[in-house]
Amino acid sequence: VVLSHGPHIPSFRLGSVRRWLPLLPEDDVVAAMDRCTVVMPRPGDGFYAPPPSSNEDGHAGFPWGELTCHGAQVMRDAGRRYFHGGALEPSRLLVRAANRPQCVVSAQALVLGALEAHAEAAGSSAEARRAALAAARPVEVLLQRGEELLPQASGNFQIGNRTLSRDAEEVRQRCGAAVVAALQGGGDAPSIDEVGGWHGDRLLEAVQCLEGAGMAAPPSSAELAEGSFAQWAAGLRTTTVGPLLRELLAACDTAADGQPAADTMLYVTQAQSLVALIGALGSRMDGTAGAMSWPAPGA
Repeated sequence: VVLSHGPHIPSFRLGSVRRWLPLLPEDDVVAAMDRCTVVMPRPGDGFYAPPPSSNEDGHAGFPWGELTCHGAQVMRDAGRRYFHGGALEPSRLLVRAANRPQCVVSAQALVLGALEAHAEAAGSSAEARRAALAAARPVEVLLQRGEELLPQASGNFQIGNRTLSRDAEEVRQRCGAAVVAALQGGGDAPSIDEVGGWHGDRLLEAVQCLEGAGMAAPPSSAELAEGSFAQWAAGLRTTTVGPLLRELLAACDTAADGQPAADTMLYVTQAQSLVALIGALGSRMDGTAGAMSWPAPGA
């Protein structure tokens, strides 16, 4: 199962940090996720530890890129939905995540929801569910080779910076103006000129994060997402999801041979990976409006 991460705080500085801090998950939810998972490699594992996650601004630091409380609930619900009825053996679950805060915590929340569904299948009483959840062994969330879960872009591939049609440029301008308006009054709001220089992915992320936070959102966000989808899916000549495809096909081969590494394999990555994967697999990508849509958080 390949999923996109849940709603999150922007991975780059966007407005005042005070605006975003209240959106972080509650302490008890964070504690529950930490109890049921072990993120590997852990800090201090030396040579085997992955490099720190990064974005275009370098290391933006906390809380940029973190999952929101709503995002944790979205992924928790997804875990319960996928494993409803207890169709899960925790010891036979393999979880991999891209080394991005929103992906790692999404994987943890997904596991928590799956284990809760497993516990509910163990008994109807609250005591029985708590006992089953406490008895479950923590599930490892693996970050090794996490970059393989992300689309690899060549140096000449600039998503969102190609020559835009007049309609597409108008969509970008309306979205950019709405993003600036939504952040006014909170301090550190970007200028309209700064937002105008953003590429399509950054603008779309800002829009989606504002939507997920319940702030004012541009009315053209669906059109903006449609344009990003078309560019990522059609960018196969200059982007590759080869490592992710190789991983998925290898997992299918081992399962077909009767020697699967796990009964269930979960991959948590970014929406761009899902879109590029759709294009690589030859799904309906004829460019017609509405043929496909940008993956929703947790899709």
